[in-house]
Amino acid sequence: TTTTSSASSSDDDSNITLYQYAICPFCHKVKATLGYLDLPHTIVEVNPLTKQELKPWSGDYRKVPIAKINNQDQVIYGSDEIIARLLQDH
Repeated sequence: TTTTSSASSSDDDSNITLYQYAICPFCHKVKATLGYLDLPHTIVEVNPLTKQELKPWSGDYRKVPIAKINNQDQVIYGSDEIIARLLQDH
């Protein structure tokens, strides 16, 4: 399932896609930061059993959250790293 949150509708140079599980507390930390910073983003719900949404590009890494930032230019793994990058850039 993919949902889009457009907290601000302006064209931002930062295109953010967050891969997550709905019940993941680490994912909630990242979503709270995205909301606090008012950043538009897309959320991709990852199937916890198959992790099919991650397989085409994540190699052997199968944990969430994972963020793709700036049109998939950079992939960031882990909530602390994602939040640090968001705060640094915005």
